[in-house]
Amino acid sequence: MNIQSQKGISLPVILVIIALVFIGAWTIYYGGSQSPQVQEDSMMEKKDTKIISLTLASRNDSGESGTATITEVDGKAKVTLTLSGAPAADISQPAHIHLNSCTDIGGIKYPLTDVTGSSETILDVSVEQILSELPLAINVHKSYPEIGVYVSCGNIVYEETDKMMKETESTQDSMVKEVDEKMMKEIMAMTYQYSGQLADVTNGETILGINTGGNSFGVANASFENGTYSLLVTFDNLPDPKGTDFYEGWIVRKGIGFNVISSGRVDKIDGVYTNTYVSGQDLTDHTFYVLTIEPDDGNPAPADHILEGTMVGQ
Repeated sequence: MNIQSQKGISLPVILVIIALVFIGAWTIYYGGSQSPQVQEDSMMEKKDTKIISLTLASRNDSGESGTATITEVDGKAKVTLTLSGAPAADISQPAHIHLNSCTDIGGIKYPLTDVTGSSETILDVSVEQILSELPLAINVHKSYPEIGVYVSCGNIVYEETDKMMKETESTQDSMVKEVDEKMMKEIMAMTYQYSGQLADVTNGETILGINTGGNSFGVANASFENGTYSLLVTFDNLPDPKGTDFYEGWIVRKGIGFNVISSGRVDKIDGVYTNTYVSGQDLTDHTFYVLTIEPDDGNPAPADHILEGTMVGQ
């Protein structure tokens, strides 16, 4: 027996009409293009996108400055650098994301594409990963032959998490050169409480393409005065590293509480390799000094030892 409404319309017809009305309402509400889940995912992706912008300030009277932008593309950080005042286009300038800040450059964390006025690099890490590793800085070097000369630098700061640093960044960058010069003069003029000779420990072996012949040496001096620890180390008969390799200094506390601190890259100043380091901590218990030759591989751990020596109180 057929079941009908009072107007003689069959139940199946009524069900079809209800289904069509429901489908039409669904299409009108969602635009007929994508499901609610797709729309939600799209909005979440837009909300989670992070953009980091920073200024690259000129270093060492290079006249090179510009901007760096870090964005996320398919879960990977894209780093875009743009410099003005850069040298000729045929000169490649090495660039890296370094540990620490522009005023205390540490080891290389992530290598970037060489800069020839501009560059773009896709890193195999997310922006979130980079933010979790702060403090970091983007540093541009003069050239491969002069890898120890920094021409432009900027601290990586995420605006939403550190607005105060963002507001003061331009002032800090403009003061970098003045602070560096003043610090160097103060260190050079200081009376040191600890000093020691550094001996060549290579045994005449070739390491990363260099051979000291066992004839390299150095002098390490350290002090802690008025709440400031200062280290000055000078070297002689050091051959220039090959390619992008570089020298790095380390101060070591031996025995109980063993600790190693990087004193940074060794720069060539007026033809002499020199390592300077300043800290607000009393590190005079780190009396052992090591000079290493480091491959440009992003590994922050000490590599091959070239010179070693102990600083003793005067």
